[in-house]
Amino acid sequence: MRTLIRNFDTVSHNAQRLGKMASLFGIPLISTAQTAKVFGPTIKELNDVYATFPETNKPAQFEKITFSMIDEQVRKHFSQFEKSSVVLYGVEAHICVKQTCLDLLDMGYDVHLVIDSVSSMSYHDRTVGIESLRDAGAYITTFQSLAFELARSPEVQVYKDLLKLIKDMPKEHLSLYHDQQQASKL
Repeated sequence: MRTLIRNFDTVSHNAQRLGKMASLFGIPLISTAQTAKVFGPTIKELNDVYATFPETNKPAQFEKITFSMIDEQVRKHFSQFEKSSVVLYGVEAHICVKQTCLDLLDMGYDVHLVIDSVSSMSYHDRTVGIESLRDAGAYITTFQSLAFELARSPEVQVYKDLLKLIKDMPKEHLSLYHDQQQASKL
């Protein structure tokens, strides 16, 4: 899948940052992989991040056979948390992410879709997936926006570590930032 997903490196990088941010804030994380023997397991980079979580907040990992991650085992796992919001990211925007988001909305959750951590093989499928989820009621956000929403203030205890994550931007973002800086000097 790595070579087929648009902007895979950026999506992967941001997914890693989201995992690290979940660990900083003690937010439960659920990870699913679609039929690992067909599509491959969760990427090594994410498993490496999950391995750094404290034992008291290790990510729950499930293999799924449906496109939505909300199958019976994940639904049961969700039931132990008293949360009203879910942060959602992954691939593919118009299939697995979309069906998961719609299921979560049907379950009454507020869904925050992190669009710089969501992609598909095709630009149009990604765009249509994100737009349809916005229209269905998902909140559209980015990694950085979510980071500051969770922090609420620079007084939060994990702020220095959070700033390191914010500054650890994907290469694609850095080159865009550099291009903008050069253009502003003209």
